[in-house]
Amino acid sequence: MIHTDSPLAARGSALVGLARGTVHGDAMSRTGVAARLTLLALLCGPTPGFAQAPEQAPDYAAVSRISPTVAAVRRAAPSVLNLHSVKTTYDDEPVFGSRKPRKVNGMGTAIVVDPRGYLLTNHHVVDGVESLRATDESGASYVARTLSVDPQHDLALVKIDADNLPVMPLGTSCDLMRGETVIAIGNAFGYEHTVSKGIISQLFRDVEVTETQSYRNLIQTDASINPGNSGGPLINVRGEVIGINVAIRAGAQRIGFAIPIDDAREVLAELMSVERLENRTHGAQFADRKTPSSKQAVVARVDPRSPAGRGGLNRGDVVERVGRTPVEDAADFERALLGVRPGETVTLTVLRDGNRVPVSLSLPGAGRAVAQVPSQTRQIAARTAAARTVEPPPKKATADDAVQRFEARSGCKIERVVATPGERLAEFGYKGGYRVAEVRSGGPADRALIKAGDILLGLHDFSTLIPADFAYILNLAADDDVKMLRCDILRGSDRLYTFLKLDEE
Repeated sequence: MIHTDSPLAARGSALVGLARGTVHGDAMSRTGVAARLTLLALLCGPTPGFAQAPEQAPDYAAVSRISPTVAAVRRAAPSVLNLHSVKTTYDDEPVFGSRKPRKVNGMGTAIVVDPRGYLLTNHHVVDGVESLRATDESGASYVARTLSVDPQHDLALVKIDADNLPVMPLGTSCDLMRGETVIAIGNAFGYEHTVSKGIISQLFRDVEVTETQSYRNLIQTDASINPGNSGGPLINVRGEVIGINVAIRAGAQRIGFAIPIDDAREVLAELMSVERLENRTHGAQFADRKTPSSKQAVVARVDPRSPAGRGGLNRGDVVERVGRTPVEDAADFERALLGVRPGETVTLTVLRDGNRVPVSLSLPGAGRAVAQVPSQTRQIAARTAAARTVEPPPKKATADDAVQRFEARSGCKIERVVATPGERLAEFGYKGGYRVAEVRSGGPADRALIKAGDILLGLHDFSTLIPADFAYILNLAADDDVKMLRCDILRGSDRLYTFLKLDEE
């Protein structure tokens, strides 16, 4: 309440009187009105004791342009590589009833999962390609090759010859929220390192793309995902990968899908396993345990006769480190063992019943298993002169025994087929090959995802039409010390390829 003897009260009374516009009940003259308006303007001026703040221009230079989106892209982009491929497709010639080959350029994206040049991408990005090239953010270009694939989950492991690559920051998909801001980075339509932003539209989507390809538990997003984004990261505002971009909805706008990163990492553990890539086994199986605040690789099962079992690894152990490599899931465990020399001992840091326990693990060469427990009574395998004797080179394969040797080393039975009119081989322009009759469970062919009924068209870029072809390929691989053979197969109406690592003779 304002007292009547205050300056503000006096001014208020004067303003009321002026506003009424009457003096002793008589109408005002024009001169009186003008005088009173002048007085009103004066009364509305600055009040003594109340300073009027001067108007200040905003300091635009002090406004930061580094938004959360900019910071996230800066963190993740160095771990994104653009993929460019070339493959051969066939156009039907209705006049001559044949198929005309033509070269097609493809594109995709990959993320770095190990500093030694291991990349993760979609299987459909590398499926059937004849050449593959990867470029990083700086423009450096690398020749890339596919190491292992999982067509069912549409993921593939690719390798480039590089060191000290920045690994993609790893997030988790266990706590994603609808409406959460996400960012896609990729080779959209060949425009490298394109960035698009959106939100998570929905979770747990099941999507059927074709009659033979369907996906489960996908992330739906309205961030723009275009051809070429496949295999690239979907990241959060922290710059952590939370999904692998995989598909778009044809005919729809701003509807794209990504594989949750937790699901993708489980597949990656299989793609990077030392058993698949180096034909060595450790004997442990893991169950990844991931929460918004922690990631753990929990041992779910151990074969007591395996290196892990003999080394003292137990069910329920949480592996935190392999040597100097931190372990957050099974994929980290597998990649940490890649490249470890046969017989070399690595120390695992294991969390067991609240205590950290060291476990020594030694992976053998193919077909052998040795492990030691770190203690004063540790046994060391004896070395003898016979053990160091250089073995004579293996006998050269001949046309008479090459197929049998291939069957023994690949773990599959094959039978020769010759293209005849009306058969699918002839329809696709092939003269013949070898049909896979049987696949041994757990063998090299099984690990390469070869199935009974597949038709083997070629190995190591050479056709496999007659037994002499197998002899030439096996001998060439032995002379060049080739460990992995590219395997071209025909499955139904699809021409596929995988990489087959043969057992040692």
